[in-house]
Amino acid sequence: MSPEVPGPGELSVSAPLPAVTAMVVRAPAGGGHPEQPEAGRRLVVVLSGECEVITGGETVVGRPGDLLLVEDTTGIGHASRTSTGFEALMIVFP
Repeated sequence: MSPEVPGPGELSVSAPLPAVTAMVVRAPAGGGHPEQPEAGRRLVVVLSGECEVITGGETVVGRPGDLLLVEDTTGIGHASRTSTGFEALMIVFP
């Protein structure tokens, strides 16, 4: 078996990611923002609710437990919105 693909029950570990700060983000039900580039590369951990990130005509839905890497720092960027009738709670590592 290839070392890049863990077998059943094996631990998979990424290279270290620097994290000095974190932000807790609460997106209200029905909330969102229009297209905008991100100020820097972000790792987003979705804790509750659902959020949609729309970029380049593609929509990605973040659900509890999902990790989203947001790195569109140039161009038109992305838009986002909550995709259920509930708020979304996320931890963002800038």
